[in-house]
Amino acid sequence: MAVFFEHTLIDGIERIEEAVAGTHLEPTQLKPGSILGEMTHLKVGNALLSTAKISGAFRAYGPLSISDHTVGALLDVAGLNNQWHYHTSSGDLAVVPPGVEHDARYSKSTHWVALSLPLGDLLEGASLHEIRLSEAFWSEPAMYRPPAKLRPHIVTCIKSALQHVEGCPGILEAPYASQALLDHIVTALLKGYASVAAREIKGRGGFVRASRIVRDAEDYVRMHLDQPVRAQELCKHLNVSARTLSRAFKEKYDLPPAVYLRRWRLCQVRRMLTKSDNSEVSVSGSALAFGFWEFGRFANQYRHLFGELPSETLRLSQAALGRTPKSF
Repeated sequence: MAVFFEHTLIDGIERIEEAVAGTHLEPTQLKPGSILGEMTHLKVGNALLSTAKISGAFRAYGPLSISDHTVGALLDVAGLNNQWHYHTSSGDLAVVPPGVEHDARYSKSTHWVALSLPLGDLLEGASLHEIRLSEAFWSEPAMYRPPAKLRPHIVTCIKSALQHVEGCPGILEAPYASQALLDHIVTALLKGYASVAAREIKGRGGFVRASRIVRDAEDYVRMHLDQPVRAQELCKHLNVSARTLSRAFKEKYDLPPAVYLRRWRLCQVRRMLTKSDNSEVSVSGSALAFGFWEFGRFANQYRHLFGELPSETLRLSQAALGRTPKSF
């Protein structure tokens, strides 16, 4: 049985994307300050178990798995937490079918566990414990809230298993023990799903429309990176008023549209500076690629959000590759 273990320290928004194995997740930093934490992946057979503890305000968007179903639990949540259009808290459970774009917002800190595995394995695990959950149950993305008495039990059960791994990493070197650990967590999750059946958390109707407006606005900006996009242009394209556009972004991210989209573009620049293996990458070229032409103002906005100048980001990234960065 194939087993591997990977532990990553999170010390910036770009590390989240790098650490989320096998996904196309795109994180955006929402507030100035540090994004710090750690993420761990354990691969046992067909299943990938991931757990993360992260502090900071950010949004994560994208599919968690292209081929497998993802199930998981929020173990600890501080501050506002939204998964899709659900307002969520500690102990809530997620179902994310393959290829579905997950959309989450974290405002302070979060600790979660997620498990990606084939649908057949989920159904088999439920059957072994005589838990009757149909294939259709796993086909829709949703958030579920187990009964109040069961929620702390699920969280404690999963946390205890993860703490055993931290205290005795040798567990991960033994395939039999790793599989038993995985089965323990799967069982805890399945019992939680069985307790809620098809009763998902009540979503917020207005938030659904806000999410759609924001997503369509982001898609439009992506298609027009070579030119500035004004609020009036977005309103015309989306067929909404300026007030509706502003309210959607405020509801979704607690930020005005212009501020969020600027921070999204700053995050794209940071991704380019930290992920590129091209020795020709430069701060000015990366800034221009995402619409920043006033370099002094851009540098100040970048430092305000990330706590360092873009030239420092590039220098550190290129130094890690053994290269000398180009000048601004």
